[in-house]
Amino acid sequence: MDISANSYIPTSSATSEKKNLPGMDADAIIAAVQAKKNTRPLVQTVEEADAAAKARSDQTIADFQEYMSKSTMDKYIEAWLKKHGLTKEDVEKMSPEDQQKIMTKMKEDIEQEIKLSMERKQKPLNILV
Repeated sequence: MDISANSYIPTSSATSEKKNLPGMDADAIIAAVQAKKNTRPLVQTVEEADAAAKARSDQTIADFQEYMSKSTMDKYIEAWLKKHGLTKEDVEKMSPEDQQKIMTKMKEDIEQEIKLSMERKQKPLNILV
């Protein structure tokens, strides 16, 4: 059996002869190529890319504006819940006793974080050491 590089290269369409690739017959390759033609192209048009970029940009701006409109305490609460794998909805579904435990722990942690933050700001920088 001749296994040269040329035996695997498809010939031009001038001949109707089909050469097989290892493990696939020519009909399977043709069917795969034709099926690929019927799918959405991987390349976007400039207009599609611009529209997608504008949509992402608009959403980013909206998310930022929403975040900035929250109070500092709301940001602390949201960050604490996220750190502990919780959402406000999760807490609302809990029993009143569990909600109280969560709120107490959250309050302690946030107060500790604020205290540490204040200590870092008041600590003088000693760059001459």
